[in-house]
Amino acid sequence: MLDLLPFERAERMLDALAVDVVTAPGASDRLHHLVTHGPTDPEAVRVFACVLYLGREDEGATWWWQLAAGADDNESAYCLRLDHMRRGEFNDAALWEEWLCDHFVPRSVAAPSVERAYMTRKGLRFAVMLLPRVNGDPEFGRLPCPTPRLADIVASLRQL
Repeated sequence: MLDLLPFERAERMLDALAVDVVTAPGASDRLHHLVTHGPTDPEAVRVFACVLYLGREDEGATWWWQLAAGADDNESAYCLRLDHMRRGEFNDAALWEEWLCDHFVPRSVAAPSVERAYMTRKGLRFAVMLLPRVNGDPEFGRLPCPTPRLADIVASLRQL
């Protein structure tokens, strides 16, 4: 990426990774699993966190990524690293980098087309605003929860 500052590069990388996760085959099935079985599958939790991030629900995304990372989902920990980098929180990013150790190699993700990235964000923004909220922990406040309707919206994004 041409002459980008570290936080700009991290934001672009996180955008590309989140779009890839949300539009991947099976993403909507994972969300349905999360709705019906709760947070038993870290990959499903990661999909939901990426949906929240793309829908501009940053605090909720961070909470759900932390939940998945705590269940040893390295890609969620990588998302947290990028998220802290894009916010300029370099010490927190370094903690997630250290947590990942040397055994994790991020997968290569091509940047989505401008149209696909825009339509994915646009499709999720309103849907995320309508999600029900539950009382979370004191640091994050009321947390968004996944719904079957959101899983259906994610399924429709594969058609873009």
